[in-house]
Amino acid sequence: MKHNKEERRPIRNFENLTDSAKEYLDMRIDSFKLRVVESLSKLFSKILYVLILIIILAIAVAFTASALSIYIGRLLNSEALGSIITAGGFILLATIVILKRKTLFTDSMVKMFIPLFFENENTTKRENKEEQV
Repeated sequence: MKHNKEERRPIRNFENLTDSAKEYLDMRIDSFKLRVVESLSKLFSKILYVLILIIILAIAVAFTASALSIYIGRLLNSEALGSIITAGGFILLATIVILKRKTLFTDSMVKMFIPLFFENENTTKRENKEEQV
């Protein structure tokens, strides 16, 4: 009988080990899911913020452009000429934005989104290093 109990002990230890490994794997999967949800929530929050900001700025620019067009038109005694000059200013601005789009958008977007997705990993790595010291 003693021999039988000793044989079961390694089996129980192995079962405990496999149960612990499964539990650990489940916890890692849950942790990954939570990080993905957190990152996506931050991403959609920023996208919504930017969209609202763009809409508000577009309305402000439209009213400002309209006022500028009327003002220039009255100065030159030609509403059409005021509108053409205002449109020319926007075309010039659009050309500059198109030429600088990589610097303005791509690089800045990458810099904005990298911390969003890798912030937790860097924080966790720093915390682990501090715990080891």
